Amino acid sequence: YKRTWTPSEALTRMREWRGHFDPQMLDAFMRCVGIFPVGMVVRLRSNRLAIVLNENRTDPTRPMVRAFFRIDEHAFVPPADLRISTSLKDDAVVAIEEGESWFGCEWERVREAVMERRCPETHAAATPRVAAAS
Repeated sequence: YKRTWTPSEALTRMREWRGHFDPQMLDAFMRCVGIFPVGMVVRLRSNRLAIVLNENRTDPTRPMVRAFFRIDEHAFVPPADLRISTSLKDDAVVAIEEGESWFGCEWERVREAVMERRCPETHAAATPRVAAAS
């Protein structure tokens, strides 16, 4: 037998299996159960975009994320790590996003900078596109 997968690992693999699951249904399922794979881009209640950094093995619904972009201001902010909360007074995931939808071909460069705890450089080629509300 093989090692069991954590909930986050299982959902990550399910997202990678193109054609096996309806992507919209899988995203809806993840929002309902509140488990988000490492590397996923999420929208926070604070109106920021963040990348899921790691899973919380004791409570999979409360991963660590790195916020990096203010949606309402269309501006990069210094990357800040925070633990997702289930409390209404703290930050929580409100939607699943796609980095490419926001930053187009610049997404990989943006993601790399954020993961290195750098604020992405802002120049004309990196101006985020307006993504549809999720």
